[in-house]
Amino acid sequence: MRVIEKFSSIKNERFDKGQNVKLSIYNKQKRIIAFLRPITKKILENSKEIELLAKWREENAFAFPTQFKVTFEGTKKWIRALIENPTRILFFIESNEIKPVLIGHMGLYSFDFEDDSCEIDNVVRGDKKKLKGVMTFALKTLIKWTKQILKPKKIFLRVFSDNERAIRFYKRCGFKEYALIPLEKKVEDNFISWEENKNLIKAEKYFLKMVYVE
Repeated sequence: MRVIEKFSSIKNERFDKGQNVKLSIYNKQKRIIAFLRPITKKILENSKEIELLAKWREENAFAFPTQFKVTFEGTKKWIRALIENPTRILFFIESNEIKPVLIGHMGLYSFDFEDDSCEIDNVVRGDKKKLKGVMTFALKTLIKWTKQILKPKKIFLRVFSDNERAIRFYKRCGFKEYALIPLEKKVEDNFISWEENKNLIKAEKYFLKMVYVE
């Protein structure tokens, strides 16, 4: 399938030498301020970038449906699983400088071929100060690439319904509220997860599903 082949070629760096696979991020003045740089298998040899991902995951644990002790090895295992997953891809947000700085990341969590839809996932700003507004421009760039190259009929995301700041951000990027999904809390050892359970009449926590509207 086109999507699986595209993701595989990017993550395994099967492209022509010199080919630029970074996605340019433009600001309102049409100036390139950053790039979406795909995370490929090479990252497994880059301890600094793995450590940075672990740091960002720990700092933003409140926004994820799973909470656990973040470790270097655990993060590396997660990255390897992401690279091996045929319907997932993740991009670093990298500044357009002589010495690029990594600002955050975002990607696509899944591609549902029957429903012809995909989910925006792992939207994280690691560096909270650099390049104001870059997350908005980055997400719009990812959406544009997804629509042009992958061509899904629907693009959606899920966010905790009490994460008001994130919801405002997604609305600015063209998403609208679609449905509330009840979540059930499960605890095992030091691992906490919030799992969808549509049979719950009332839940302690909810996902808000948001759908992209042009």
